[in-house]
Amino acid sequence: MKKNRKWLLLLLFSLVVGNLTLVAQVKRTLTGEVKDNKGTSSFCNR
Repeated sequence: MKKNRKWLLLLLFSLVVGNLTLVAQVKRTLTGEVKDNKGTSSFCNR
């Protein structure tokens, strides 16, 4: 049972981290659209 719990926690953790990165990306693109000066330059660099 302990092993299964460990895997569940790992899965949950990875999901949370993925969601956080997704939110950060969305925020970045949204702010990039608003701020054209720095937003587009950093967007093109990627």
